[in-house]
Amino acid sequence: MSKSEGTTPTEKLLSNLCEKTFLKFWSYPNPYRKDKKGKELCDLIAVFENHVFIFCVKKIGALDNLDKNISVTWSRWKKKAIDKQIENLKGAEKYIKSGNPVFVDRKREKKLPVNIPKNIKIHKFVVAYGAEKALRELSADDYHGSLAISYGKHLQQSSKNTPFSIELDKTDPVHVLDDRSFEIVLRELDTIYDFTSFIDEKEATIKTCGSLLYFGEHDLLAQYFLNHDEKQNRYHLNPEGADSFIIENGFWKDFSGMAEYKRRKKANEISYLWDELIQSVYQDALDGTLLNDVDLAKGNDPVHEMAKEPRFMRRVLSEEIRKEVRNFPETDHVILPKVKFALSFYKDKGYVFLQLKCPQTGDFEARYRPVRQKMLEIACGVIRNRYTQLDTVIGIAMYATKFSNGNSRDFMLLDCSDWTREKREHYERENQGFGLFKSENIRETVKHVQEFPDSLTE
Repeated sequence: MSKSEGTTPTEKLLSNLCEKTFLKFWSYPNPYRKDKKGKELCDLIAVFENHVFIFCVKKIGALDNLDKNISVTWSRWKKKAIDKQIENLKGAEKYIKSGNPVFVDRKREKKLPVNIPKNIKIHKFVVAYGAEKALRELSADDYHGSLAISYGKHLQQSSKNTPFSIELDKTDPVHVLDDRSFEIVLRELDTIYDFTSFIDEKEATIKTCGSLLYFGEHDLLAQYFLNHDEKQNRYHLNPEGADSFIIENGFWKDFSGMAEYKRRKKANEISYLWDELIQSVYQDALDGTLLNDVDLAKGNDPVHEMAKEPRFMRRVLSEEIRKEVRNFPETDHVILPKVKFALSFYKDKGYVFLQLKCPQTGDFEARYRPVRQKMLEIACGVIRNRYTQLDTVIGIAMYATKFSNGNSRDFMLLDCSDWTREKREHYERENQGFGLFKSENIRETVKHVQEFPDSLTE
């Protein structure tokens, strides 16, 4: 199935950044309504489980040529770039909540392949381009801010046209990002978990506090990252529960200059191996070349579960995969499996990584892939017997790259939520038959990981 990549440069940038955060299968530029006029619903829609993200992006160049009456110029720009887009988003929200179909092509022949459930939570975003140059011209040499954004119970008519300041209704929050903040936020929060956690926390803060003022979404993001709750393992925007608070201009500049931030960026480089695994499967699905009959739209599949992991956990899991590939033993054995188990960010989920060395003669893919798939299933079952807290075990299998040119991979999801005595005994027997595991050879190690590491040697 083909999908749009955006039609304008700003839409293409939106598509590219959102595809990295939400990944290919859940992010769709230029969706359409069912009406005969072929009207676009919004500029991009992303859907993951019960969260729906809708974006409108607009580039207005009126602020490039400021006249003497800045207030008039600003008012015109804001009306087109922001106010009109908020109206469009509210219309799109109403359309989606009414249960109407969403199409991914102008002819309205192909429906959005991702199911939109009834209990949805819609997040609305305006991406407004065109203000940064004017802000730089009117600011000091050390400019590092963006549009001033505030949420309050009652909007004051007298301040509605204050240049470069936007007041938004806290009862129905819309997220407004500009040239600078949009790219920073999407590049920093480039997993579904991380982006959704930030937006949920922001919307909860808007709801509970009297007013919130900040200068660009990236400054708000810095406040978020600097307030981590160790007990709850989550970030907060308003840890003290203040009724009103202001995030200082330039907060992100100071934060992104910290050594901890730079170490995080460096440590996360390996984590994109996890993203590549996910993207490869869904690209096959979009191309129609996926070699199984799993309905990816339903979400009950292994790669859907993999996509739930936050960035720092993807780092941990990718490091384990890389280490296992490098450390596969040099051996004369003709056939040799090697298994690694790692826990997920979620306590009831775990991952089994299986490598198989096998002969590279004849059609080894047809001969040994079924063996590898069977080994993977047994390994997942044995792990569930050992770790009874697991409701889901995800299996990933590949040929040992030290000895193979084959690049095929197998993924499986073992639903362990109803783990009967019969299932436990079944995998015990299967394991004995294959001779895959010996209980005394299963070793456990504990690894403590920081999202912002104290050093790069951990």
